[in-house]
Amino acid sequence: MKLSGILIVISFLCISCKQKQEQQQPKDDGAYFSIKQYIADQWKTYSGQPFGIIKYVNVNGKSDSVITNAYEVKWGDVFKIFFDTDISDPKFEGQYSFSNFSDDATQTSNYYYEAKSNALFTQKLQISADAYSGKIKSIYIETLKKNQWGGRTQRLFYIPVKTISIQEFESGRASDKKDLRVEYRFL
Repeated sequence: MKLSGILIVISFLCISCKQKQEQQQPKDDGAYFSIKQYIADQWKTYSGQPFGIIKYVNVNGKSDSVITNAYEVKWGDVFKIFFDTDISDPKFEGQYSFSNFSDDATQTSNYYYEAKSNALFTQKLQISADAYSGKIKSIYIETLKKNQWGGRTQRLFYIPVKTISIQEFESGRASDKKDLRVEYRFL
């Protein structure tokens, strides 16, 4: 009786340890990172903080900047650009290649999603996180939208409470090229 009880406890411990190890390793199981959820978490954490911000704008080589604050930024416009890149919807399951790698020099774990088709809006998503705490250090996103008249690409970059960078490159048959860069630097 004691022997069977001990075997059951040992079996339970082995199964529990195995499940815990599996949870620590990210998997490509179709559940992709949610930009929408991450931004909602960031908003909940930092909303109402009196951050000073320098906004830099560069349009086709012409630059301007303004010192502002977090209360004056049109966050809805900024969030929409990032929300449009979200790949967490089940319709995207299997449409991205997933890989992860660690960098011992920077103590960073990196998670990389790459579109399997040029028809997908979000082409690349790279998340860099602290290797020990899992706290996100940066997010980089590339998008692509093409049609018969031209195309638009974006490069989005976010370092929590440091930098938000939005770059858009547009070209078309009937219009001039457009190069827009907007950067928000937190003070």
